[in-house]
Amino acid sequence: MRVNTILKFVTLSVFFTLLLSITAYSQTTGSIGGTVVDETNQPVLGAIVKVVDKPGLGAETDASGEFLILNVDVGTYVIEVSYAAYTTTRIGGVKVSVDQRTKLGVIKMQNITTEVVEVTAERKGIDVEQSGRQINQEQIENTGIRGINNLVSKTAGVVQDERGGQINIRGGRTSENLIIVDGVSTSNPLDGTSTASVPNSLLQEISVLTGGFGAEYGNALSGVINVTTKGGSDIYTGSLEGITDAFAGDWIKTTSQQYNLYNVSIGGPLIPTKDLSRIINFYGSVERQYLGVRSSSWIADQVFPNGIIPNYHLSTWSYSGRLSFNLTDLKKPFPINLKFGALITNQEGTRWRNPSTGATPLAYWKTNSFRAPADEINDRQLYGRIIHNVSSKFFYELQVNYYQTKNLLSDAFFKDQWFRYGDTSSVPGLSVPGQNVQGNTLGPDATYQGLFITPNQVYNLYQQTDVSYIGGKIDATWANTSNKYGDHELKFGGEFRKHTLRKMEFNPARLANNPLDSTGALLYDPNEIWYGTNVLLNAYGYDNIKDQYGNQILSASEILPKEPIVAAAYLRDKVDFGDFTMNLGL
Repeated sequence: MRVNTILKFVTLSVFFTLLLSITAYSQTTGSIGGTVVDETNQPVLGAIVKVVDKPGLGAETDASGEFLILNVDVGTYVIEVSYAAYTTTRIGGVKVSVDQRTKLGVIKMQNITTEVVEVTAERKGIDVEQSGRQINQEQIENTGIRGINNLVSKTAGVVQDERGGQINIRGGRTSENLIIVDGVSTSNPLDGTSTASVPNSLLQEISVLTGGFGAEYGNALSGVINVTTKGGSDIYTGSLEGITDAFAGDWIKTTSQQYNLYNVSIGGPLIPTKDLSRIINFYGSVERQYLGVRSSSWIADQVFPNGIIPNYHLSTWSYSGRLSFNLTDLKKPFPINLKFGALITNQEGTRWRNPSTGATPLAYWKTNSFRAPADEINDRQLYGRIIHNVSSKFFYELQVNYYQTKNLLSDAFFKDQWFRYGDTSSVPGLSVPGQNVQGNTLGPDATYQGLFITPNQVYNLYQQTDVSYIGGKIDATWANTSNKYGDHELKFGGEFRKHTLRKMEFNPARLANNPLDSTGALLYDPNEIWYGTNVLLNAYGYDNIKDQYGNQILSASEILPKEPIVAAAYLRDKVDFGDFTMNLGL
């Protein structure tokens, strides 16, 4: 078999890029810290600080009156501070964000009374040593904006493209961003992009970091988007949502864009008993979205009736869920929690552009929209995590996860029937009396002086990828709040991933023109066609690439998928001196 040297060099480059890259880590919890003093502003030693409704989470103040509670899930809590001979103090509205410390400042105890003193925590922002934005659940629910990219685009330093698609952070490319969902990286190792899709009903918080992020985010060049989804509790909660513009029309002077979204979410105790309702709980969501117009365009008003781009749709099904075993909430707390999660997204629609002809998008859509290129994306994300609270100042997480994304881009009618793309008997209008046009495609429409595409022109590109990895990682956090050289929060960890990469990409039309001659032999060498300038096959990992006579095109080594291995580690120390903070990492 013929070997394309350039393509093999590119493949080898991809392999070593993956091998040498520093991957990303992220714990999925935050921490709470502060200082407890008496009425004379002297530090209180031995005060008990705990998270209400979380029996296993708490700390005791040291000689400096300081405390730190690690491994707190993202959310809003009530903190209770108690000490003999002093009134119990409760602080409500304490917001915890992923990978950040919520500072309660100085908490002053009062002489004992018969009432509990209740105060409200100050509104929490992003750490001063970082730049970006925290988007909490309340903001997500009240903005009316849907989708991770759309929510993130309202952050300073973030720009979204004109069709509401990809985002750019600090002027960097989309592939330079890192999107993490519940501690799992969703970036495609081939091109750095992410197709992560999480329903709004499942979003707990989005942390957008545009600068100053720590060493654990080693593979992020422009920005980090850290998404935390909701978990269950000891009470049942849920929502039912339906949105449609089907009722739009002339009576309200609007035009329906065929926007439809339906979602159902439910969470609560898996076993609703007094002893187990807090221990085992779940949260799940199913969402169906159908867009008759994938994204709007101002120029469409000048070309199409009612400004509606025909056959430009997007259909999405999302299934997601979390299951938690909170053993720290047992009557006799056990210092381990277990979490499991899954996120499945199936998406199919049509693409906006037509790269096979070099024509502008509208030139293609005006006369050939019914043949719009088909686009399919299927994502799978599964994880299991063990969190061990060794002490109030040290804990670690062990995680195993699996991620897969499968993508297909092709002609809407022919899909994987490659030998029909350029077949005169399959493409209406391609046959020309007295001419051999087998293996060609239709050109511009002469009716419009070549301005628009001829109807039935095939989308002459077939692109299929299957990228997955199975990995494991460990993250650990240790805090020292009694050091005269600053308060230290030391984090360290490592990760191992084994990827499986499959890809095929080529222009199929030319493949239709390879008949048998009078002796029964092929007119052209299959390799000359498949690797020629008209087809440009770039493939590995698939064993079904054969010509119309059953001849295998790829060599034995090319049929095997690429399996790069990524291994990395990090070390970070955040040192707080009160007046300023240092973030050191490797």
